[in-house]
Amino acid sequence: MACRGLTAGEVLIHNTAARKYLVKMLGAKKTYEPFDPNVATSPLISYWVPDNGCPITNACSVPVYAVDPKTIDSDTVMDKILAKPAIASDILINIYNTMKRMGNLKDLKGTKLGYFYMVTPYFKDKGGL
Repeated sequence: MACRGLTAGEVLIHNTAARKYLVKMLGAKKTYEPFDPNVATSPLISYWVPDNGCPITNACSVPVYAVDPKTIDSDTVMDKILAKPAIASDILINIYNTMKRMGNLKDLKGTKLGYFYMVTPYFKDKGGL
């Protein structure tokens, strides 16, 4: 994640998108534990732990992002990202690559995100929709 030069609000949008659009984490598993193990009613927190001998730095963990084409046009987080793509360009690229690999990129046709992928030079060079 590269959040340099972003305002606190933009970092919040990026982090919200990273959590909202995450469908799986390659090379890691989610672990839960009590926030305070000394309190029986303590809420659980979750975090990712590397699988199969990856170094503790999580360098082997790769996020996979995707969206639901049926609901993406009413998604306020995506609206904020599309208004300023620099907030989450890494997530937009990951969504594009994931949906292309899964064969459902074409389902974004007619959506705001699909239009973004059709008109942005980076994605046009990769084949657009």
